[in-house]
Amino acid sequence: MLILNQQNLQQIAKSIRLNIIKSGFNCKAPTHYASSLSCVEILTYLYSYLIKPNNTSTANKFILSKGHAALDLYSCLKEFNYISQDELMTYNLNGSHISCQGTYNPKIGIEMSSGSLGMGLSFAIGKALAFIKQHQEDRKIYVLLGNGECNEGMTLEALMFIGAHKLKQICIIVDQNAMQLDGKSSTVLEIKSWQNLFSGFGIKAFECEGHDFNSLNDAFTKAQNTDSPCAIIANTTKGKGVSFMENNNDWHHKLLTQDQYEEAITQLEAQSYEL
Repeated sequence: MLILNQQNLQQIAKSIRLNIIKSGFNCKAPTHYASSLSCVEILTYLYSYLIKPNNTSTANKFILSKGHAALDLYSCLKEFNYISQDELMTYNLNGSHISCQGTYNPKIGIEMSSGSLGMGLSFAIGKALAFIKQHQEDRKIYVLLGNGECNEGMTLEALMFIGAHKLKQICIIVDQNAMQLDGKSSTVLEIKSWQNLFSGFGIKAFECEGHDFNSLNDAFTKAQNTDSPCAIIANTTKGKGVSFMENNNDWHHKLLTQDQYEEAITQLEAQSYEL
C-alpha cells in the first residue's frame, strides 16, 4: 500500500476546490459546482498516483463519465500542470477548448467527450477490448460515474458485458453523493445495495469514504490487487467544502452571485488540511 503525503494531497484538493469556484464564477454562467466539488479527492488521488495523461502505449486511462463534473477535471489538470491557469480561466467562455462538459482532447488525457450520461462505461469497454487485442492486458481504465448515472439502462448493459467478459482492465468509481438532478437518489430511483448491484454482474465492489485519502488508498489498493473487474463506491458529500452548497441540490447547476462567490472563497481559504 502507498505511503501517502497527506498534507500535500489535502493542499492539492483545497487548490482544486478554489479553482472550481474561481473559474466557474469567471464564466458568468450557471455551473455544476456541487457535482464537481464532491469528487475532488477522488481525482486528486487518481492523478497523484495512477493517471499520467500522455500519448504513450503504457499509460492507464481515466474516463469522466459524469461529464457535468468537467470543471473538477479541468481544475485537477491545472494543479498537475497539464493545462495552465490562463487556460483554466477560459472555462465555458466562447472559443475556449475548456468547455462546460468534458471535450475530447487526448493531449491532456480527456479520452471522450462527455455530458450525456451513461456512455462512459461502454466507451471503456471498447478501450479494454483494444488493450486485450494489443496484448496490453495490465493497463487500467478508471471510469468515474455519478450515482444517479447508475440508473441508466446503458450503464446496466455495460455492467453486464464487463462482468460476463471479465474485463479486469476496468475499475469503476461511483461518486456516491446520494443526490442527482431531480433530488435525493433514495426518492428518485434508489439502489438499495451497491454491493449486490455489482456482485450480481460478477464485479467485485469496495466501499470507501470519498473525502478520506486513507480510505481511498485502501480501496484503490484492493482494486489494483483484484484479478477481476472491480468497482469502488466512494461515499461523498455533494458540494463538499462550501457550506451553503453541501447537500443542497439547488447547486447542481446554478449561478454564483458576487456575495456567494466571496463567501465560498473565504470558506475554502480558511480551511485547514482536514476538510
